[in-house]
Amino acid sequence: MRNKTDAPVAHFQLKSTFQLTGRHFFLVGTIEDGQIEIGDYVKLRFNHDAFEEKILAIETVSKQQNGENFDELALGINEPTLNQKSELEEASLIHSSIEIFKYN
Repeated sequence: MRNKTDAPVAHFQLKSTFQLTGRHFFLVGTIEDGQIEIGDYVKLRFNHDAFEEKILAIETVSKQQNGENFDELALGINEPTLNQKSELEEASLIHSSIEIFKYN
């Protein structure tokens, strides 16, 4: 039986989402505090739903805004349901904070 850490090890500010064909579903944003590693879990809470997903990949996404180049992190998780995808896209519009946990 796995035991979750009591407190989050990191917080991640969700800014956007995307999925490439045949790849993971990615949560794109920045680390607010802490450290995130492959194998950690994202805890996602929505109006009527809450779920945890294991981080399967961590990638860097290069972006450009107002002529400035910058990088953000993309956390790869298993593909969520259509309802969860919709909730994640809405959450990214308001730059929601996501808690990251470890399991022992």
